[in-house]
Amino acid sequence: MTRPVRITPLAEADIESAQDGYEAREQGLGNRFVLQVRATLDRIAANPFQYQIVSGTRDARRARVHDFPFGLWYRIEPDESIVVACLAHRADPALAKRRALRRLDPS
Repeated sequence: MTRPVRITPLAEADIESAQDGYEAREQGLGNRFVLQVRATLDRIAANPFQYQIVSGTRDARRARVHDFPFGLWYRIEPDESIVVACLAHRADPALAKRRALRRLDPS
């Protein structure tokens, strides 16, 4: 059973910015980045418990994006939906935790 995944607006902006940066560096690299992000999202949706809880958080988890220095930070909501934030691994870990733990307004 796959769970619904919601990507935060900040994560969408991070993904788009990274895609643009990679594409500017090498044609096609931005698209490969997005494909890897999608593959990671699919793995999270299929089995979100496969990734450990990040130390220092109550319920934030992080999945690495293969071949790129990014991680998808997420938490599993009570309704079993998954909320995702995306940050470069070298980004401020406290920022990543805040983004992954931020509660979204129901929509």
